[in-house]
Amino acid sequence: MTSRPLSRQPQRFPTINPFWLVLFALLNACDLLTTYLDLQVGMREGNPLMHHLLTNYGFGALIFYKLLMVVVVSLGIAALSRGYPTLSKITLTLCNGLVLLVVISNFVQYQL
Repeated sequence: MTSRPLSRQPQRFPTINPFWLVLFALLNACDLLTTYLDLQVGMREGNPLMHHLLTNYGFGALIFYKLLMVVVVSLGIAALSRGYPTLSKITLTLCNGLVLLVVISNFVQYQL
């Protein structure tokens, strides 16, 4: 019985389409913008963590937090995509959907 040598092919890591990560960043930027507009007309931040940051450290803290979250989630999605590509796509889709709902909610409240 003969055996064939195992072929050594470079391992390919699945990647997330960068469009969806950029969309996640843009949606978070829209959240910041709509939050800023809502605050300018006298509305109050509804998220307790964001309210605490805003009250104690100013709007810059919200910007820093959002940037940090975009980086952490993007790195987490990239790491998840290596072993669980389908789960990473589902997770990113859910993240984008949730942030989109927040943006829509902020926009609707601003219009009222």
